[in-house]
Amino acid sequence: MANTSKHEKRIKDLFVGKCWEYLNDNFHKFTDTNKIKVALTLVQKDMPQEIEGMNLQQVVMMGEIKKGEKPLRYNIGSADTPEDTERT
Repeated sequence: MANTSKHEKRIKDLFVGKCWEYLNDNFHKFTDTNKIKVALTLVQKDMPQEIEGMNLQQVVMMGEIKKGEKPLRYNIGSADTPEDTERT
């Protein structure tokens, strides 16, 4: 938004303020489903897209999954479905 003029930013801020005002005044009129949709959308908008200055490298180990007595092997990151293959 570096290219946004002060006038455009002011208009945007006024518009966002009106939207918040509308939600505050009318939220009780929404269906429960729409309340959830609005809340989820607002939470997503408020979450940071990038976190700087932290080393967030983390390894998550998933336990073994079995079908019957046979372990399943997943191709994570692939569109393939899980295969019933024994680990070697």
